[in-house]
Amino acid sequence: MNENNKLVLIGLDGATFRVLRPLVKAGAMPILARFLEEGASGTLLSTHPPVTCPAWPTMFTGANPGKHGIFSFTCRDGGQDKPHTASLLDVRVPTLWELLSNGGCRVGVMNVPITFPAHPVNGFMVSGFPAPDGLSEVMWPREEYTKIVRDLPEFVVNWPVLSQRATTASEKALVVESANAWLRTRSRMFEYFLNRHDVDFCFLVFEYPDKVQHAFYPLLDSMNDMFALKKPSRVLSLLLDGYRQVDAAIGKLVGQFSENANYIIVSDHGFGPANRIVYINHLLELHGLFSARRIKALTAKAASLARLPLCLQNRLGLAQDEPWHRINTWQSPLTNFSRTKAFGGHQYEHAVYVNLLGRCPHGIVQKGSEYEVVRNKVIEVLKQTKDPKTGSNIFEAIWTPEEIYSGEYLQDAPDVIFELAPGYVISAGIGLSLGLDSGFLRDARNSDAKGYHRPEGVFIGYGPSFRATRDIKATLLDVAPTVLALMGIAPLSEMDGRVITEAIQPKLLSGSFKSIDRPGSRIERPMNSVYSQNDEMEIARRLADLGYL
Repeated sequence: MNENNKLVLIGLDGATFRVLRPLVKAGAMPILARFLEEGASGTLLSTHPPVTCPAWPTMFTGANPGKHGIFSFTCRDGGQDKPHTASLLDVRVPTLWELLSNGGCRVGVMNVPITFPAHPVNGFMVSGFPAPDGLSEVMWPREEYTKIVRDLPEFVVNWPVLSQRATTASEKALVVESANAWLRTRSRMFEYFLNRHDVDFCFLVFEYPDKVQHAFYPLLDSMNDMFALKKPSRVLSLLLDGYRQVDAAIGKLVGQFSENANYIIVSDHGFGPANRIVYINHLLELHGLFSARRIKALTAKAASLARLPLCLQNRLGLAQDEPWHRINTWQSPLTNFSRTKAFGGHQYEHAVYVNLLGRCPHGIVQKGSEYEVVRNKVIEVLKQTKDPKTGSNIFEAIWTPEEIYSGEYLQDAPDVIFELAPGYVISAGIGLSLGLDSGFLRDARNSDAKGYHRPEGVFIGYGPSFRATRDIKATLLDVAPTVLALMGIAPLSEMDGRVITEAIQPKLLSGSFKSIDRPGSRIERPMNSVYSQNDEMEIARRLADLGYL
């Protein structure tokens, strides 16, 4: 394959121009500065909600969640009673690397989220978050696992959990130093595989931006002021070093693939401040849609503060003995389902479910007209909810699933999906907020999450196939069709995205594209999770580390 047909797709998890542009201006990211100056760039809108899962599957399939089947980290096929954690086996449509492999391209996939277990490709594959460590199933070919453990002993799929509870400057500095050290390990992993394999298409993800922005977003958002004062703190200086490392790693990729290759930099979502917490179930209760078991909720809070073992709390009927991201919101012991018509989904779902009879275990709402009345009331409540402090809307947008999704898995979507206005984060918790007062908002000053996801991610295209243009407006759905077109392969007709033609040299779009066969089905999905109980607990810790708790 001609070198200028080679393509490197670089994911910067959670990257936002609000952070990247000041870094470029300060001279901390010269490679990225060149990409921006000479290439195509603009906003890449995320999924609804703008969360790791479903964002990455949407990006690497070009299909919306209604088609690929993943709406959040928690999968509940056809309303099944017990949820499981999403894996690559839950992705029901072809992925980029499968299509390119079928088209004769040699591919390398590294550290892309929601890619466990790794499956056969024409090249190699290393699973990304939330794959468990210590299993050969994180690699394809499987024998690659033995080789990398021998040659790169520090290799792990997941970063260690970062402590976001650091309060002093020295504690915060240690957290960033740890993140920077693991970034160096990740970069060595990328170099190791690319030195061993000659590929036409490479897709790799740096999780560094997402990691540090969850914990230090206010500091990063104030960089312009810091630079103006020319007094960056020790912590900010370390963060700048980390972003310099990311930039240098991108420069090494250019060195490995040459200037004649094409490069696309994308993020699965953007970032913004986390100032106020919205307790969605409390809001629904204020409007007669939700009912909590108040005494039990207060008792559960006391048991949690007393650090009673979760198994004991479960026996007392105060909690579910599950990793928190798999706690079944449809069967919470703290919810009075006999009087609940609607309830919030997990924090990362940005959703409300109607307590539907025949679908939910304790459903009371009849299908048909009663369901529509309840759902419409939920929508009206969210539309009218304002922050008492500012008088501004809290919910920026509200949708029914049929308004934003399509496909055979539409029935697995939540009943109402919403986007929060900047500065707000959601909590589906039931506790003191439902037991002691009538407020549904709290300041997030004492929360672990200092920053949270926003829909506005980044798109940057650089190389001979791109033209210098700014203000690109694209979505995650457009990434897969664009990659295929740049590799000379026709996008699948069932893909929901488009080729980002305004970013590409017109002459490249005038030729014919190679049609390929749709890949066959992969390994049959098990009836339950592919993760062990220990894996699930570790995933829960990592999700909490990322601010999803």
